[in-house]
Amino acid sequence: MLLSLNWLKEYVEIDAPSIEIASKLSDSGSHAESVISYKEHVKGIITAKILSVKKHENADRLSVCEVDFGSEKDIIVTAATNMKEGDVVGVARPGSILADGTNIEPHDFRGIISNGMFISFEELGFTKDVIPKESLDGLLILDANTPLGINIFEALNLMDDVIEFEITPNRTDCLSVLGMAIEAQATFDKKRKALDAPMVDRAIDTDLIDVKVTSDKINSYVCGEIKDVIIKPSPMWLKIRLMEMGVRPINNIVDITNYVMLETGVPMHAFDVDELPRDDSGKITMDIKEADKKEKFTLLDNSEVDLEPGDLLITAGGKTIGLAGIMGGLNSEITEKTTHVLFEGAHFNRQSIKNTAKRLNINTEAKNRFSKPLDSSLAKTAVLRALRLSKELYDLDGNYEEFKLTVPERKTITLRPSRLNALLGMELDIDYMLKALNLFEIESKLDGDKIISVAPSFRPDLNIEADLIEEIGRLYGYGNIKSQPISSHLSVGYQSKIKLWSNKLRHFLQGFGYTEVLTYSFVGPELLNKTEIAIDENTIKLENPLGEEFSVMRPSFVPHFLEIAEKNERRFNGELKVFEIGQVFKNDGGYNELTDITIMNSNCGDFYDLSATVNAVLDYLNISNYQIERSDALYLHPGKAAKIIYDGDVIAEYGEIEPDNLEAFNIKKTFIATIYLSKFIDKVTEEKIYQAPSKYPSTTREFSFVLDDKIAFGEIKNKLMSNNIDNLQSIGYYDEYRGVTVGEGKKSLTIQANIFSNDKTLTEEEINSVTNSIIEIVSEEFGGTLRQ
Repeated sequence: MLLSLNWLKEYVEIDAPSIEIASKLSDSGSHAESVISYKEHVKGIITAKILSVKKHENADRLSVCEVDFGSEKDIIVTAATNMKEGDVVGVARPGSILADGTNIEPHDFRGIISNGMFISFEELGFTKDVIPKESLDGLLILDANTPLGINIFEALNLMDDVIEFEITPNRTDCLSVLGMAIEAQATFDKKRKALDAPMVDRAIDTDLIDVKVTSDKINSYVCGEIKDVIIKPSPMWLKIRLMEMGVRPINNIVDITNYVMLETGVPMHAFDVDELPRDDSGKITMDIKEADKKEKFTLLDNSEVDLEPGDLLITAGGKTIGLAGIMGGLNSEITEKTTHVLFEGAHFNRQSIKNTAKRLNINTEAKNRFSKPLDSSLAKTAVLRALRLSKELYDLDGNYEEFKLTVPERKTITLRPSRLNALLGMELDIDYMLKALNLFEIESKLDGDKIISVAPSFRPDLNIEADLIEEIGRLYGYGNIKSQPISSHLSVGYQSKIKLWSNKLRHFLQGFGYTEVLTYSFVGPELLNKTEIAIDENTIKLENPLGEEFSVMRPSFVPHFLEIAEKNERRFNGELKVFEIGQVFKNDGGYNELTDITIMNSNCGDFYDLSATVNAVLDYLNISNYQIERSDALYLHPGKAAKIIYDGDVIAEYGEIEPDNLEAFNIKKTFIATIYLSKFIDKVTEEKIYQAPSKYPSTTREFSFVLDDKIAFGEIKNKLMSNNIDNLQSIGYYDEYRGVTVGEGKKSLTIQANIFSNDKTLTEEEINSVTNSIIEIVSEEFGGTLRQ
């Protein structure tokens, strides 16, 4: 942000050197990056009037000019062509120094001595991107009434400097002269001058121009109208103002819109009313709306863009004349023929502006400002200011109309002086606090032992007590706050239960030969679909993602783990055993972070190796008495997947990756387990109850049952253990077989029964009673027959 001190001093009377102004504004929170001084590097240029222009007798491209400095006359030879008799120009006389360091000396041009040279804006230090096009390749022509023989910077009102500020995104108000005037008012304790009162009280004739606002994404839309316009260059002082602030002058109307934008912070636009489409009666009906169809549109810079439904548009007679908040259309631009102008002051939904500009890859000053928090009520201020300038500069009477004006609700914030002093570590009196806040135009008063403040509508960054403390602290000066010893109460740090067990499990799994990995918390819809994990109402989508592949908060580690397996497969890394413990994200009636443990074996082991790891983890967590059932997770093999149920909740799922997924990721056999730690962490305990081993011998019996292939071992185990068979201590998986000898759709499942008693040595009859019960239950409940 470039700030002309000439312009700033019109609002705040500051009598201090530029470097002091920059330093004090930096101390109060407006970081000054540099001070730009045109007069510091350019010396000896004064004004003169051209009395005559004659062709050089010995050089066709040179002209010999007699100039009048007021007190003397001299000869200047030039190659410029844009001057004429009577023009007032700047002359660098012998001994002068230009912006690039060139020293001017008398020069002999084929027999004629030139005692100096005419100068352009570029010789004064202005860059080409801000020089008016009519002066870009020629001399700087001053106003005809400019005094002769005075310093060029005095003639241009450039005796003061320009300060470049770094403005943070939350302080859009400081991207304007008025915003910085308020900062200067507070910094220097000088009351600022108010913006000049409007000079218009007439409404636009809605029989000629009518405006409808049909989208709730347009918060304010105000128009001003002027007639009998003559398009011409702006006065030199206005051109210089714009150039100091980094804006190229165009013509008197466009320059007014840019001047008002720099002064108030509100981007404006001007339409040529005579170019706007009309109905049969000659009426112009404008509709400020969202696009409802795709169309092509040519912008002011002659580029053609593809509009999409939802883009904010300015239309007239059903035709698009502007891309709202970004750029106007070529079909309604201000030209040399324009005589009837409509000023636009508006406030649009900033997210909509950002989305459209990003899609179209357009970056304009209007887009940059509308993409930040602006005061929607300033749209009216901007239009009235433009109309006043039109009247003051060109004697053009104006009309205006508020077609929609939203005044933001002002926030009331309570400040505790004791809290401020505690945070800043000092003792400021309440009178200073009140004065500081009111200097920033934050209306504040004392109510008992608290300060009640009402934030101005142009300060959306003020929301909480700490914001007010920051305002007072930065005005007092952080450098003036003395260092204090840290005062605090010691407290014992602790880890949450889930954090504690997560760290323990990391060491536990590393002991099992697994390597920990870390994956992104974001995932893309394409990868989720590839993994057959549904995107539903529980999925959390980002509003402004870095890219489509990072647009969803991960609901599971599985997609990233399959990517890891794919990368390792491509690099021929062989066996892979990895795990991750971290957060997944669900929308269970609100944003929710859950802790999962995901374990993967790729190119190593089998289903039962992974099952043993899962069981070991649960045993380490002291979780027992759980049931194992078949899992229906789509990414797992339907015949080689299990889920563990504990207290009615599914706390783990594991199995072999489904064949289609293996093919999609181009990987070999891979097994994945996910343990939903958040679901049962409250039931995890470190307490281990010692159980002495039986001093009596145990017996193991194996049973091979022929069963339907769809019957899982877990179903049989759960059924047998729930029947409380005396002396049956546990049921274990041993083996299973499928083949022609057991028949199609059948399998042979071998289980192990561990039988013993803590009270005595079991007799053969007691052991047979257990085995008979097992055979009977499996036969009756599952149709199993002992394999002979």
